[in-house]
Amino acid sequence: MSLQHAQTFAFAAAQGSLLEREEDIELLFNRLAGGETVISFIRFKEACEEMEIDLSPEEYKRVFDTADIDDSGDITFDEFKMSINHGKLLMAVAGMHKFKSHFKVENGYDFKKTTNENYENHDKSQFVGKFSDIRSTLDYAYHVNYTPQRQFWQDKVIKTTTIRQIAQEHPWIVYTCGAMGAGKGYTMRWMSANDYFPLENVVRIDPDHFKMVMPEWEGYIRRDKYSAGSMTHRESGFIQEIAQEVALRSRQNIWVDGSLRDGNWFSKVFDDIRRRFPHYKIAIFYVFADEKIVRQRVEERGQRTGRFVSEENIIKSLKAPESSLNKLTPKVDFIARIDNSKSPVLTSFEVIDRSHCWERIRRFAQTEAAIY
Repeated sequence: MSLQHAQTFAFAAAQGSLLEREEDIELLFNRLAGGETVISFIRFKEACEEMEIDLSPEEYKRVFDTADIDDSGDITFDEFKMSINHGKLLMAVAGMHKFKSHFKVENGYDFKKTTNENYENHDKSQFVGKFSDIRSTLDYAYHVNYTPQRQFWQDKVIKTTTIRQIAQEHPWIVYTCGAMGAGKGYTMRWMSANDYFPLENVVRIDPDHFKMVMPEWEGYIRRDKYSAGSMTHRESGFIQEIAQEVALRSRQNIWVDGSLRDGNWFSKVFDDIRRRFPHYKIAIFYVFADEKIVRQRVEERGQRTGRFVSEENIIKSLKAPESSLNKLTPKVDFIARIDNSKSPVLTSFEVIDRSHCWERIRRFAQTEAAIY
């Protein structure tokens, strides 16, 4: 079976249609099993690692155990078939292979320009690929359109990101909020490892991931490690918008891995989700830490990954969450506040009442009979 074939019907399954051709399912099973009659946990884990899926050992184990219906320690063909048709192994089916970019950076590529400048398509109506209908709805007063070759590359990245489960009846979209260095990603992984928020069932939309899989990323790092993020920012945001739309249309549980720095922009995004996807509930996980710790983490991450941040952007990042939360709280259903100065601590959570009903206030001024 070709990679393209595997990805095509896996994506169809993620949209809610079942895989009915047993020979296709059998080919997939044999590929994962590596010639054995069952899929062992070790083989399953190796296959997922080849796909570079960002999961912890605990998350791999939970995915496997869900499919291992009889708790035998292996997945039989019947268990595999049942799991695929109920979305339990869609994560494994989605890729089957490590994501490899066949997009080649041309000799003479101008690393003094951003990716959106280098790959701009001046024909703003030329949309290709699986997500051309979504592309046609984006704001091209802000974005550029991309060359057909670049659009196909973006589609591959999006497909490997947006497949997790079959359509959910009551899906959530969760946005992380907080300064860079607060440890938003670490906190989410900690919650997943402790089975509070299992990431294996959630579509993760991370603009930093989109930047780092760009074939030009290393070249930007070599040229100027401090500006590499900004040189890829517009395109990563463009990919994020398409990926989020794909996941929303598929009724997936979604985690948007960001900072909510631009409260005005996300206010419009939340309004749009309410209007077009009323079955979704919206949550914000606000992760914070002491400023000294934030600065230390930002520097350590820069040394480790090459993603360095200017002092100006650090200051803006520290100030933005409070302003964004003030704007966005009336538009969401739930907010969790998590102190990650050391180990994550859930300091408070709020279930937001958006009824605008003044009668709810009466309870705070009710009088009762004397207690003595």
